[in-house]
Amino acid sequence: IEFDQVEDAYKALKAGQVQALVYDSPRLLYQTSQNREYQIVGELFAEQDYGIVLPQGSHYREPINRIILQLQEDGELTNLEQKWFPSNQ
Repeated sequence: IEFDQVEDAYKALKAGQVQALVYDSPRLLYQTSQNREYQIVGELFAEQDYGIVLPQGSHYREPINRIILQLQEDGELTNLEQKWFPSNQ
């Protein structure tokens, strides 16, 4: 079954209309951290990166790149990931 909105998929799961969801792992990790009734099973099967889209020539590009690099270097991205997407174990 395909859903237009992920919220509709969660409603169907809660109502027992579907037995599982396949979706982006960050969203599923967050949802399962907020609702321990569900759990993630198996392994990721299609790892993908995320990006930020800006208009060509945007003056925000360099500051955003610097901030992301700094967050990576000082470990803050890992801290944020652990805060918002805790392990489902």
